[in-house]
Amino acid sequence: MPDSSGQRANQTGSALEDFIRRLLARSGYDYVRPHLFQAARCLEQPIFSAQYPAGADLYGKDRKCDFILYHPARYPRALILESKWQQSSGSVDEKFPFLVLTIKESRLDTIVVLGGGGYSAGAERWLRRPARIACCTSSTGSSCKLLATTDASRVAQGLLRLPARRTCPLPRA
Repeated sequence: MPDSSGQRANQTGSALEDFIRRLLARSGYDYVRPHLFQAARCLEQPIFSAQYPAGADLYGKDRKCDFILYHPARYPRALILESKWQQSSGSVDEKFPFLVLTIKESRLDTIVVLGGGGYSAGAERWLRRPARIACCTSSTGSSCKLLATTDASRVAQGLLRLPARRTCPLPRA
């Protein structure tokens, strides 16, 4: 039986998450399991986790962010990375407002990484509008940035490639 479009979307979304995971590891971040993330921050070295519990969404349901990272100098409060992949037109466009409002409520600095190019131009414009970014930033103190995967070199060079200060090795998952 051929894959359903939902299965293909999950596979390609996983490919974007795998890309981000490899990028973080190459940039000097060590992976820690979600339940160890808060405790591992005391080691004062760059770490990240995936599918980390990040509070509740707008409807009060438990929310897991795609990635959370900590860097003692750059992201001492932690930074969330949300990856959104859409290869062909579909439902991701309708999820953007929910994502923006959830980020606003979370009070956590967040970068949204778009991939696949299947989201509509109008949805991307809406998400990139300075007023939308300000919506995330103004009342909460958190910030929101948007990157497309074509900006991946910016992610690697500017946001994530930081001098890694190692104090002790972390156990691998």
